[in-house]
Amino acid sequence: MSTIYNRLFIAALAGISMVSCKEAKIQTYDIDAAAVYFQASAGTTLGTSNEFYSNSSEISFAGNKLEIVEREVTVSLKILGNLENRDRKVSIVVDEERTTFPENGYRLNLDTISIKAGKNSSKFKVIINRTERLGTRKDTLALKIVPNEDFPTPLNHYKADNVWNSSADTLEANYFFVIASELYSMPWQWSYTYIDYFGEWNPVKFKYINSVLEFTIDDWTRANSGGKIQQGRCPYYAFVIQNDLQKRADAGDPVFDEDGSYMQLAHPDYQVDYSKYQN
Repeated sequence: MSTIYNRLFIAALAGISMVSCKEAKIQTYDIDAAAVYFQASAGTTLGTSNEFYSNSSEISFAGNKLEIVEREVTVSLKILGNLENRDRKVSIVVDEERTTFPENGYRLNLDTISIKAGKNSSKFKVIINRTERLGTRKDTLALKIVPNEDFPTPLNHYKADNVWNSSADTLEANYFFVIASELYSMPWQWSYTYIDYFGEWNPVKFKYINSVLEFTIDDWTRANSGGKIQQGRCPYYAFVIQNDLQKRADAGDPVFDEDGSYMQLAHPDYQVDYSKYQN
């Protein structure tokens, strides 16, 4: 990659300050050392080839089956400067002040991240664990690039798009944020249709019903409008849920509701027998 190409490319990242129609002052990246930064492509402007970027990724476990206990996030790194015929280590740390995840909320190996020989980019994986706390909040993992012998000079900011004359916001180039949650909202028709069968809505019961009946969030959104969920099939849904709850209870593995009680349905025809657990 030539020096001229590097300088023109950084001009697009750093922005161009137009002094007049005939003269422009260009801020360039003009040092010998290479710099590494986080940058993910977030898409293109509709109808154009103008690309815009992000230094964050947000995921949600909402609607995922209960057996899905983790999700994988890919983080992209790029460099500014010359390519080299050797692997170069990238030093990344977890910024504790900007991270809200507990230690058991994620997994990653920070010791093996590098830019391979002859390459100008790299990717690595972050594993986000599905924890109960994500049902009530969003958690953030803040990853920060710190200088080392291979990349001593940080690139602090870059424009959020590749259009040279745009006024796009700038992004923190040395930070990447992974945001995760599992926040649910009650389907709009629950309070006058499903409550008579399933009882009061809560996210614990909602996740359980979705898992047993293999419903998705989109199924609830399209309910009663030709979607998978039909109001007239509520007795069948309640029967399937009752049957699963009873099997679990009989096997010594009862399902608990949000308040810690044994999960029960509202309709009297679909009650679960928990008498074996009574003193």
